Amino acid sequence: AVRAAGVYTLVMASGRGPVSGSFTLTADGRAQRQAHFESRFSPSDQQLIGSFTIDGGTIAFELIPRDLPADFVWPVQGKWLGSGFTITYPDAADGPPIVELYRRR
Repeated sequence: AVRAAGVYTLVMASGRGPVSGSFTLTADGRAQRQAHFESRFSPSDQQLIGSFTIDGGTIAFELIPRDLPADFVWPVQGKWLGSGFTITYPDAADGPPIVELYRRR
């Protein structure tokens, strides 16, 4: 986790992913995700906190909403790229999977 510590900015998202966002990763394995979503009906901001691990070429997160009970956990993972990472997750509306790409600031 030490080598990954830093702030990562969203540079690309597919499908219904966020239009902007960032991840802050700390040397002790903590993670914070901020994302902004645009929609015709109601733009929204999401803040998630939790932890991350890197195992070879995989980065995995266990995140919870900052404003909801901690019994909801979002496990999401992707590819660790060294200077950044991707995360991939299903689209809640049955569209193609959402892929987000983050690069270190």
